[in-house]
Amino acid sequence: MDTDFSRLLLGQGPDALLVKSADGRVLYWNDAASAIFGYSAAEAVGCLLIDLIVPPDRVSESAAYDAQALQASLAVYETVRRRKDGSLVHVSISVKAVKSSADGQEYLLCSLKDVTHLKSLRDAKLVEAKYRDLLEYTPDAIVIVNVAGRIILANSQAEKLFGYARHEMLGQPVEVLMPLRHRTAHLGHRGHFFAQPYARSMGASQELYGLRKDGGEFPAKLSLSSIQTPAGSIAITAIRDISERRPAQRMFEQ
Repeated sequence: MDTDFSRLLLGQGPDALLVKSADGRVLYWNDAASAIFGYSAAEAVGCLLIDLIVPPDRVSESAAYDAQALQASLAVYETVRRRKDGSLVHVSISVKAVKSSADGQEYLLCSLKDVTHLKSLRDAKLVEAKYRDLLEYTPDAIVIVNVAGRIILANSQAEKLFGYARHEMLGQPVEVLMPLRHRTAHLGHRGHFFAQPYARSMGASQELYGLRKDGGEFPAKLSLSSIQTPAGSIAITAIRDISERRPAQRMFEQ
């Protein structure tokens, strides 16, 4: 058997593998990195990694762990990174400093594993224990998402409104609850909200449309707030179906 396993593991492994220079430029980018982050190798190689996938609020963190790897040869941590489309993904990162025998230069070998779903499940357990009973007493549908935009808790009113069982929503991107035409723009809004969280009341919120499991749409009003929990920053969204108000508004306007 003459299979080159080292090339196979580097190119076809399930985890993102990349090599960057000491100044942070991408020198190698495997297929899994393209699948996770959305950039082709041609787009990534030669670029500064922080410009590609590191959110602005995580730049100093990334630099600190790179320095740790260069000093102690290895750094392991969990954080969030940004995809090409602007969405966030939770990753477990291992950074190892290696020295080239050819030129004596130090490089950083990085392995990034997508743990978004696992992180969502952990967040769900933490948040559910504290908030689930409380949310059942509210009249509106409540959906809670983590910083990566994954649903970690939904109350029974949300189940009724959207037609999904709670376990079907858990871990899904919150965009599954809105029409396709709104999803791309919402990625940007979501990222901005977590970077600069603010409360927005039901009356002052932007009018949007929700998407039910059966494909039906409904006009909705939202209120949005953010709180810090042991699971990190989470966004709490209250959704209200305003379909019944539409005919009354049109009559009034006439």
